[in-house]
Amino acid sequence: MAAIETVPLSERALPESAYAALVASAKRTPGAKALSFFLSADRLDETHVWTYAELVADITRAANAFAAFGVATDRPVAFVLPNLPETHFTIWGGEAAGAALAINPMLEAKQIADLLR
Repeated sequence: MAAIETVPLSERALPESAYAALVASAKRTPGAKALSFFLSADRLDETHVWTYAELVADITRAANAFAAFGVATDRPVAFVLPNLPETHFTIWGGEAAGAALAINPMLEAKQIADLLR
């Protein structure tokens, strides 16, 4: 068994959430690249980059908006989004505010409606 498997998860010095991990990274290395995005592999010269400080600012902004709308652990923010930077702000901002519910856009309308009830 690998040494990492012998230490229980509860005994590791892990952040309490993804948001806490990102905040810690932003404090440690605010100017480091955290997220890179490009719309097409043919246009890599048009890559958009977020530093940890910028990423945490956008996630915090999303979390504050979601909290203002009542998002909580028992009232998640549900979303149907493609893989965009805003999707990451929504996932981590929703988690920071309480909970996020990703909905597969390939589902039928009835299945999506059932998930939202």
